[in-house]
Amino acid sequence: MGTETHERLAERYGRSLQAVRQFSARNADEINAAKQEMSREDIEPWGCVKRDRLAVYSQQLVEVDERLQSGDLTPGQEVRFRALLLKALHQLAEEKGELPSRQQLEIDVKSNPFQFSDTLVQDADGNFYPVLDNGKQK
Repeated sequence: MGTETHERLAERYGRSLQAVRQFSARNADEINAAKQEMSREDIEPWGCVKRDRLAVYSQQLVEVDERLQSGDLTPGQEVRFRALLLKALHQLAEEKGELPSRQQLEIDVKSNPFQFSDTLVQDADGNFYPVLDNGKQK
């Protein structure tokens, strides 16, 4: 990727060294942009870019819809294709950020206040209190 010398390029394409140097100078911006694009493709595996994932989901939607519209599916196949269509729609909406965020339910679990007491006392209001071994309330 962009590691060949001007001399090797001139030899490969049958041009003079001066012509290759002039071409390189004239098109330096485009050459650098192409090098950057190629290096990004080498670093990022396909599918890590949101644009690529959106394209896959969109293509799946088109292909599944075409099969559903063709009318040559058995009832069982149609059910599976409709499920696939819904899944692809969900993935596409999720990728675009169009789904509402899901809230996590947090439960604050405290220890049982009566776990170390064998005896409980109930007061006049109906509240329970643990009793210590010597008969006194905690």
